[in-house]
Amino acid sequence: MDLPGAYYDEQAVLVPTGKGSAFEQLFGVSLSDYQYSGVNRIWTLENEKLKGFTADLLPTSAQILARYGNGNPAVVGNIVGKGSAVLLGYEAAISCFKPGQNTWEQKFIKYVLGENTSPYSCTNALVYKLGGKTADHYFVLNDGEKIQTKIDFKNYTYKKLSDAVTGEVLPVNKEFSVNAFDGRWVRAEK
Repeated sequence: MDLPGAYYDEQAVLVPTGKGSAFEQLFGVSLSDYQYSGVNRIWTLENEKLKGFTADLLPTSAQILARYGNGNPAVVGNIVGKGSAVLLGYEAAISCFKPGQNTWEQKFIKYVLGENTSPYSCTNALVYKLGGKTADHYFVLNDGEKIQTKIDFKNYTYKKLSDAVTGEVLPVNKEFSVNAFDGRWVRAEK
């Protein structure tokens, strides 16, 4: 999670983040304070200026993954059962919103995935996956001019790919088109 997540709940009340709260148990950290970098105070991360919400993180059980320029914890990771939870104490998603923000995108990937790699990727487009019993579904988003792209399935083998909306059969491990400022819903049959 990044900021300003866990700021207000659904009733616009500050989310409890103190010791013993559900937040603290998940992320292994309490939030001491929120700041806003870029107006009257400049916060940095790996020598890059941050803009937007930042948080003073007080680790309880989390491991510190990165520090702000002032030495305070900026990114933490916490082991939760067989998984983990990462809290980025800055507006990571906003930093990556516009295309071409490679420096921020690489930081995001490094902090969230750590030593792990994504089991799938897509050239020139954003892709996310929803797994299913007989087929997985990939949503390929293109925020620019018409492109040719392909989904690289590193750990998956599929019988057939098709456009879930039009029914068009798409080539497996080969490029297909995605219209300008559009997307494709790709059904990957197991």
